[in-house]
Amino acid sequence: MCVVLFLLTIMLCCPARIPMFLYPFLSSSHNTRPFEYLRLTSLGVIGALVKTDDPEVVPYLLQAENSEIIPLCLKIMEIGTELSKTVAVFIIQKILSDEKGLTYMCSTYDRFTHVANVLVRYFVVAPWGFLINASVGSIFYVSFTVAGEDD
Repeated sequence: MCVVLFLLTIMLCCPARIPMFLYPFLSSSHNTRPFEYLRLTSLGVIGALVKTDDPEVVPYLLQAENSEIIPLCLKIMEIGTELSKTVAVFIIQKILSDEKGLTYMCSTYDRFTHVANVLVRYFVVAPWGFLINASVGSIFYVSFTVAGEDD
């Protein structure tokens, strides 16, 4: 977490491929406290990266070799604690708010339906204000793009 506290070091995370080293912590399905802390810290690093609004971050996270971030966040939205779910939804929302991220999410039917189904299912069961706002925002980005493609 100390690495992502400063803008200069945040910008060096992608070229150093730091997020790839965090994916194993995100992919764990164990819900014990130590695993949850690792998951949350790893999400925090990726959340700090997408929060910078650097135009190179989202394309880096979506590269073919690194494209695990979306499925991992969707999985965390289903199995994580409230805080992990909040950060995972934030990451999804930031990726969807980027044009390249939105294009990636909507590029195949399977990817689009999986993301949309998890967001809608999550919207229905999310009792927390921020998560509802983030879910609605994410659903809006996806539906707006799909509606634009129908024209």
